Amino acid sequence: MKAIARAGVEVWFYQDGQRFTYGTLADNVVGFVRAEMNAEFRRQIAKWTREAMERKARAGYVTGGRVFGYDNVRVDGHVERRVNQAEAVVVLRIYEQYAAGRGLPTIAHALNAEAAPSPRAQQGRRHGWCASSVREVLRRPLYRGEIVWGRARKRDTVGQVAPALQPSGVWLRRAAPELRVVSAELAALVDARFDGQRARTLRMHNGQLRGRPPGEGSPYLLTGLLTCGVCGGGMEVLSSASGGRRRFHYRCYVARRKGPACCTNTLPAPMADADAAVLRAVEDTLLHPAVVERAIQYAETEVARQRSAGREDALAAERDTVQAAIRRLTAAIATGGELAPLVEALQLHERQRVELEAQLTSLRTPCTTFDPAGVRQQLKKYVVDWKKLLRAQVGQAQQALRRLVVGRLTFTPHPAGHYTFNGTGTVRPLLSGVVRNLASPTGTDHILRPDYRLIVPAA
Repeated sequence: MKAIARAGVEVWFYQDGQRFTYGTLADNVVGFVRAEMNAEFRRQIAKWTREAMERKARAGYVTGGRVFGYDNVRVDGHVERRVNQAEAVVVLRIYEQYAAGRGLPTIAHALNAEAAPSPRAQQGRRHGWCASSVREVLRRPLYRGEIVWGRARKRDTVGQVAPALQPSGVWLRRAAPELRVVSAELAALVDARFDGQRARTLRMHNGQLRGRPPGEGSPYLLTGLLTCGVCGGGMEVLSSASGGRRRFHYRCYVARRKGPACCTNTLPAPMADADAAVLRAVEDTLLHPAVVERAIQYAETEVARQRSAGREDALAAERDTVQAAIRRLTAAIATGGELAPLVEALQLHERQRVELEAQLTSLRTPCTTFDPAGVRQQLKKYVVDWKKLLRAQVGQAQQALRRLVVGRLTFTPHPAGHYTFNGTGTVRPLLSGVVRNLASPTGTDHILRPDYRLIVPAA
C-alpha cells in the first residue's frame, strides 16, 4: 500500500472513509494494526468458507463448477447435480470404446468427427475432444457414483494462488449412486487397462513415469515455443522413417490429436529448416546493429529520466521521515510496552530505509558512469556471446531463445506448402547485463514490439 501511495494513488478505506497515510509513528502503527486485522479477517473467511464447502460436500451438494455429463440445478438454496442424458451417453461411449481397446486420440477424433457434445474449452480455444479430456473422463470418480472432495487446495497459507494436491487421507468420499453413469463392471475393465499400460510404462522407463513441462529438458530446440497460426494450439515434435533414418518435424498438436474438425493444419514443418529459420531471424533481427543502437538510446534516455530534478530530493525527504520513525520506534521499545507490533513496525521501516538508501546511491552515482561508447563496446561482446549461445548445445540454445523471444512464435501455413512465422522479441537481457543502474530494466520489453517482427519464410 505504501508503494501504491508513493506512486501518487490515493487509497481510501471504505468502511470508515479514512485515507491511508504513513510516515509518522501513529500512522504506521494504525496501518500495521489495520493490516493485521484485515489479514485475520481474511483467514477467518477462508476457514468458514472451507467448513461450509465441506458441509455441502458431505450432503452431496455442488461445491464447484459444472461437470460434463451433469446439469447444476438449484434446489432450496443449494445446488445439486442431475445427470444430463445427452452428455451421459457420450461418457458411456468413451468408457466402452476404451475398454474395447481403442486409444485416447482415436476416441477423441471419432467424437469430434461426429460433433459429439464436449466439455467447455478454455477461453479463446475451440471446443472439442482431445486425449487429455478423454483421459479425465475415464479417471473421474463422479461418473462411477462417488463424490470426492478436498483433493487439492487452491491457495497456500499466506493466501497466494498455489494449487497443491492434498494427502489422500484427508479427502472426503461420499457415495452418490444417483449420479452413476457407468457400471462397476465397465469401470473395472477401464481400470484394468490403465493398470496394464502403467505397468508397461514403468518397465520400459526404469520405474519412472515420463513427464515434464513443455520444452523443459526437451532434446528439440523449439519445443514449447511454437503456436499454430490456424487454431492457436501448440505444435509437437513427430518423426518418420526415411531411408533408414528418422526425420523430425513440428506439427499442430490440435490437428493431430483432435482431428480436422478442430484444426485443418496438417502441414509438417521440417525441424532442421524451422530451427535454422528461427535462429537466423533472431540473429538478423534482435541482434542487428540497429536494434542494439536503439537499446543504447533507450538506456541513455532512461538514465537521464531517473536523474530528473526533484527525484533525489523527494527520496531524501522520505528517507529522513523513515529514519525519524525508526528513532521513535526504538525509543518506544526501550520504554517497554507491547513489543510485538513495535518490532514488526521497526523491521518494516528498516527495510524501507535500506531500499531508499539504495535508490539514493544509484541516483548519486555520477552520470559519467553511463558511457555510450563503452556500452556499445560491451554490447558488441554480448551480441557475440548470445550468438554463440544460440548455436551451442540444445539446452543452452533453448534458454537463450526463451530470454530473447517474448511469448511464443506463431507458425502459419500457406497453400504453397511452406510456413511463415512471427513473434515478438526483446533485447532486455543484453541491456540489463551492461547498464546495471537502470531502476526498471524490464522497460526494454517494448523495444521490438512496434517495429520489429520475426517474419521469415521456412524453407
